Amino acid sequence: MKNILEIPKEPLEQSHKDIKKWNTNLAFIQYEINFLSKDLLKSCTFTPYTKGLFDTHEELEHKMMTSKTKSNELLALVKHHKNKIAGILECSDAKCDSEYKRRHQEIEEQFEIFELYYQNSKTELMEYAAEILKYKKK
Repeated sequence: MKNILEIPKEPLEQSHKDIKKWNTNLAFIQYEINFLSKDLLKSCTFTPYTKGLFDTHEELEHKMMTSKTKSNELLALVKHHKNKIAGILECSDAKCDSEYKRRHQEIEEQFEIFELYYQNSKTELMEYAAEILKYKKK
């Protein structure tokens, strides 16, 4: 039985694993964004009751829309990058290989920056929801 935690030996094998991970994470993030922006922020339970909370609500809606747009852009970028793997297999030029690796690293960095932005936005949204619920409990 093959160990699923085994470290890939080939750079393209690692690239393929990274791409699968990015696709999975982005799909889940998009599911969360839909829930958070449509079901949570737009529900009457989370209607802001002060000017400050209204401004926060508007900002959070903007951040969720930005996250949705960026996740769609990243998904398209990852799909395009995945399609380039076939070309790399046919290319024997070291320049071709190094360009693919450089691009892979750029996408990885973009993904990490996006993930951090999204996680921070989600944390802000949860803090906002907690504030609204505390007020409604009174």
